[in-house]
This record gives sequence, C-alpha cells and structure tokens, in this order.
Amino acid sequence: PMSGTPAALLWGLVKCTTGGALECTVTDVDPILGRQNLSTECSVDFFASSCELRDVNQVMKCGSLFHPRLLRAPDLPMARGSYRIAPQPRGSLQNLILDFTSSEPLVKGFASISVHSVGINFRDVLNVLGAYPGDPGPPGSDCAGVVCACAPHPTSSGSLPNVGDAALALATGAFASMVHVPFTVMSLMCAGVPFELASSTPSVYMTVWLALEQAAGANACDTILVHAGSGGIGTAAVNVCNALGARVW
Repeated sequence: PMSGTPAALLWGLVKCTTGGALECTVTDVDPILGRQNLSTECSVDFFASSCELRDVNQVMKCGSLFHPRLLRAPDLPMARGSYRIAPQPRGSLQNLILDFTSSEPLVKGFASISVHSVGINFRDVLNVLGAYPGDPGPPGSDCAGVVCACAPHPTSSGSLPNVGDAALALATGAFASMVHVPFTVMSLMCAGVPFELASSTPSVYMTVWLALEQAAGANACDTILVHAGSGGIGTAAVNVCNALGARVW
C-alpha cells in the first residue's frame, strides 16, 4: 500500500491512463488495514471483486469494499430557503457546509437564476482547499438553471431572457440555490440539453470564443493549432474552430 503524495500521484495516473487497453484497479484502504495482511483482516475478497466489477477506483473501509456510484441525493427539507455551499474554513473538502443566506435585491441588467446544476473547475478545488492565490471569492462559476426574475437595464439591447427560460451562465458563487448574473454572461439553453451538460460549458466556451473569435478574429481561412485537444479548453476550441470553418491542426 502507498500513502501521501505517491498514492495521490498513482491515483491520478491510473485515472488518466485507463479507458483504453490498460486495465488496472486502485484501492484506497484504511491506514491501519493497509499495514496489516489484507487477506486475513478483510472479510471481502476484494481481489476477486476487482476482477469481476472492473472498477478503476474503489475504497476499503472497515472490512467492506465500496465502489463509486452516482446516486440521486434526497431532498433536504432544511434547504428550502436561499443557501450556498461554502468552505468553513478553507483547507479541506470536508469543511463544506450549507450557509443559509438572505435574498439580495436584483439590480438592473441582471437576471436571477434558480440553479439546477453547477460545473466544478480546478479553480473551485483550489479555492476550497485554500490554495488559490489572493481572495478567489465564493466557489462556483459555471451553472445552469431556470430564470426566475429579470431586471432589464433601460439601455439593454437584443433579446433578453424571460422568466421560466432555461439558461446557462458564468456566475460568482454558483454553488448556491440562487445566483444573480448579468445578461452579458448568460445564454439560453437549446431544447433537449440537460442542465448537467449545460453547466459544463460556460467557462471553457467563453474563454475559447473570446480568444479565437473576438481577440484573434479567426475565420474559415485560418489553420489553428490546438494543444491538448482532449481537455476541456481543447475540446471547446475544436468545436468553435469547426463552427467558424477554420482548419484544426
């Protein structure tokens, strides 16, 4: 068994390399159990279970084997008011709590969105762990939900969202039940797009669009080199290049 930084590096390496021809499993064991003979102390034959279930990651705790699964969280009756998820204090993911807040007035040029899904970025992880330089503010930026209020500015132009529209946005403190966002950093969702997918797009696509279309003025005559095309920014860059008609290299 490994622990500390070497274990974290191995865990990340396995997650990056699996999915192809390589088949392997990493098991996170209790520190005490890890220093003992697993075959005698553990009531579960986790070697056989690994081969049978083919899970890349699994956790061994108190003699039981746990596998990662996505489950629908039960409704929280105490969370019917306005709240946000915030670290108290920063330094560990275990310090995240429900912080109940009062509703702030909606200012002109903003829309209020009832958050249905949020996207987690590496910046959010650093924020919660207290490893981000300076004051990053409350965690959460990418989100998707339903517009519940609008306050158009007298000088607002173009089509504006209506109450009840599904929208995605780049917000501040999006790990919350409600966020206020300016019209300039939100967009209506296409029909049939789930909230989970929509909330994964704002940061990467806004970054790529600002860089390629507005800053560089890319068009169908250009050939664009995209580094790390399989990552979040890379995937968005390839899609934006295709939309602009540019050649990807």
